[in-house]
Amino acid sequence: MLRTPSTAELGLWTRVDDIRWPQSSHLAIEGSLDPSTGQVAVVDPLTDVVTKVYAGKTFAWSPGGDHLAAVGWIPHFAPPREKLHDRLEVDGEVVYAPTPEGTPLHIRPPLAWNRSADGVAFVEQRGEAWRLVVVRLDGSAPVSIPLPTGGTLRGWSDAGRALWLDGPDGGHSILAELGSQSVRAADPEVVAERFGGLMAEQRRHQEEESLGPTASCTSTGGSEWRLRRPLLLPSHRKRDTLPMV
Repeated sequence: MLRTPSTAELGLWTRVDDIRWPQSSHLAIEGSLDPSTGQVAVVDPLTDVVTKVYAGKTFAWSPGGDHLAAVGWIPHFAPPREKLHDRLEVDGEVVYAPTPEGTPLHIRPPLAWNRSADGVAFVEQRGEAWRLVVVRLDGSAPVSIPLPTGGTLRGWSDAGRALWLDGPDGGHSILAELGSQSVRAADPEVVAERFGGLMAEQRRHQEEESLGPTASCTSTGGSEWRLRRPLLLPSHRKRDTLPMV
């Protein structure tokens, strides 16, 4: 279906970082207010009305686009000890936060949803200690698995019982088992077998990104931004560079 391009106010952003369709019912635009504060504006594609705005950083939409996870925004007027710790939010609500005391806690990107969209995994750092943390939306206690070193989270296994990480500086792969809460070096054959769906999804995202943006944003003067929407609805798989109003 073709639609006429239109615009939506996006506020006083310094840049636009990402534009995507979490669902066909809404468009999400991620931008930055300053180097440390990001926002996601959720736009109704039929009315061009911004229906929700989330503040934070390291945003991640769940499969199906029902939930948005983020490292939460902490106001500048918050007590100094609170600013030392990151916290995880889902749909704007805090679901994981450390006690204000102790070594500063940092949540390292990315955030990774499981396929059933009821759990978020991430790597946290406290001083020299690293952990893989899984937070469930049902309110159960988080799973916390010590890691021998830092790493970059790649994602969940197809069955949702393990997570795959790259070692520091793109080093050896690490496999973290949720059942035994243990980690070990990941054999390439095991990764291919247990993470085949994740690897195919990542390849698909890379192919889609190579086709160009689904929409673009442009400044209308100063740091005020407006959305320039594409003619194609999200049901079209191919991305095109499209006329703008």
